[in-house]
Amino acid sequence: MNEFIHRYWQTAVNFVLVFVFLDYGFGMNRWLITTFGGPDFLWLADYFPRRPHLGVGAAADFVEVAFFLHNLVFLGVILFRQDHRAIETRAGPQLVALFAFFSGMWFVQTPATSPALLLASDLVTLVALVFGMGCLVNLGRSFGILIAARTIKTTGLYGMIRHPMYLSDIVWRIAYLLKNPCPRNLVLFVISSLCYVARAIMEENFLSQFPEYREYKERVRYRFVPGVF
Repeated sequence: MNEFIHRYWQTAVNFVLVFVFLDYGFGMNRWLITTFGGPDFLWLADYFPRRPHLGVGAAADFVEVAFFLHNLVFLGVILFRQDHRAIETRAGPQLVALFAFFSGMWFVQTPATSPALLLASDLVTLVALVFGMGCLVNLGRSFGILIAARTIKTTGLYGMIRHPMYLSDIVWRIAYLLKNPCPRNLVLFVISSLCYVARAIMEENFLSQFPEYREYKERVRYRFVPGVF
């Protein structure tokens, strides 16, 4: 039994994460409760995320549609990712990594009425969608939520900057903030962005135990913006 757990616990975690994101990205639990729960259980639906309002045709919500497509690819990456070969054992760095990753769950919908903000949100969303999909495909089975070592990617987007995936997450949050401007979302954006920067630094410190990553850092000098940072 211990051997089975040791061999498959990471796969079990992947399935749990898929279940969580089916709820977060697609409102699965809310849909199940409202569809099959009966009137006595409908009150539970308020405690779960709503299904994304995608709209149809000209009424389609571009931000929600883009986020929906991104989540589909994201679920596949989680389900089939590699097991890690080493993992950061300190709680502090991992808590920062978890907060940065899951911070999007605490953003709230406060739709902007300004046409300029809505247009800007759509344009930034398009950038985030293309860039984020490219990062997921480039990273592939090496994707991770916690700070851990899998196959180190050094080509493609990772040949230009060291943390394109984290940059894409920040760009997603910019798009969402433009569409839903409010003090709460602004504070969350600032905190989550700082956490992504802190995570990148702590992750590099952890991965620097591997000679191939130290060589990679020497070759790719910038973390987020080529020539700047």
